[in-house]
Amino acid sequence: MVNLRSRSACVLLFTIAALWTTTAHADWRLGVGLTTGLDTGELAIDPGGPAFGAGGHLGYVIDLPLVDVVPELAVSYVRFPGDEIGNAPQAITSTRFGARLELGIPVLSPAVYGHGGYASLAGEGSDYILERSGWSYDVGAALDLTVIPAMRVGVHATYNAMLPDEKDEVTWTEVGAHVAFEL
Repeated sequence: MVNLRSRSACVLLFTIAALWTTTAHADWRLGVGLTTGLDTGELAIDPGGPAFGAGGHLGYVIDLPLVDVVPELAVSYVRFPGDEIGNAPQAITSTRFGARLELGIPVLSPAVYGHGGYASLAGEGSDYILERSGWSYDVGAALDLTVIPAMRVGVHATYNAMLPDEKDEVTWTEVGAHVAFEL
């Protein structure tokens, strides 16, 4: 009886070690996406409607047995339109570093992510120039569909914040679609 338990424990440990070492590998991933967004905080001026933007990320996919960990660099641009009473359009650009955690499901893969970095907001009206910048972060979730082994498409939702010096926090949300390629 004891002999069977020790053998079972050894087989289990050996199997876990073999899976861990044989399934872990890494690849580069490049992704691009389009988004639409809404002001959820203190933009300098009330926007005249929803924002539109684009972004990209470059990461290194580390495949582990249950999850994929993707440290990545993300850049984005989002533009809130002006309005009919003369408020100027506002654009926010950001560069952030963070990570994405994905369940290692082959076809349909849910993910959560977060990044931190720097962002700047700019706008120009008829009688003013608006410039703010500061630390920023985002947190979000995505759902990806693997179309072919080297390509995935998906949707995402993101909460963004920028913390400019001496000003209120600027926050906005985005939803969008993206495509990513394994390099």
